[in-house]
Amino acid sequence: MDQPLGTEVGNANEMIESIAILKGDGPEDTTELTLRLGEEMLILGGVAVDRDDARSQLDSVVASGAALDVFARVIEAQGGDPRVLDDQSLLPSADHLFTVVAERSGFVERCDALSVGRSAVRLGAGRQAKEDDVDPAVGITVLAKVGDEVAAGDALATVSYNTDDQLTACLPVLETAWILSDEPQTPLPLILGEVR
Repeated sequence: MDQPLGTEVGNANEMIESIAILKGDGPEDTTELTLRLGEEMLILGGVAVDRDDARSQLDSVVASGAALDVFARVIEAQGGDPRVLDDQSLLPSADHLFTVVAERSGFVERCDALSVGRSAVRLGAGRQAKEDDVDPAVGITVLAKVGDEVAAGDALATVSYNTDDQLTACLPVLETAWILSDEPQTPLPLILGEVR
């Protein structure tokens, strides 16, 4: 993965994005990858005869709301509140927002997934060691990805954080994630190949 999939990093952020995908409103790249993986699972499980059949079934359960209904049952079975599917304000939310902006105009040549991930861990959205605490409210929303044109001062990402220490820890890594070019850029294909 050369750049983050979708736009969200962090527990609550990713939950909101997952709900959007199940409602048919998710980011194009994450939605497509999710559906491609779903196709493979339906074919391997003998539920679909080929990719077209599998995609048709997947599109149908998303459009009908059946996929979201299953997610609601999973949430409830794990002791969660399925009302979150319609009211994301029930999820933890951070107290502060910070916007990372482009220092100059250009085209996004790189949005490094590893740098974004490492900065999210420093923010408290993930763990470096199993005993580390995770803050489910913090996260990063990626707003500019490879190929996007930005002007100086445009938002590259927003950081949701609770303490100044969290922000101070994550920014030095996050701010290195983007490289801008003067030339238009074409992102790599979402899926480069398959191993069977």
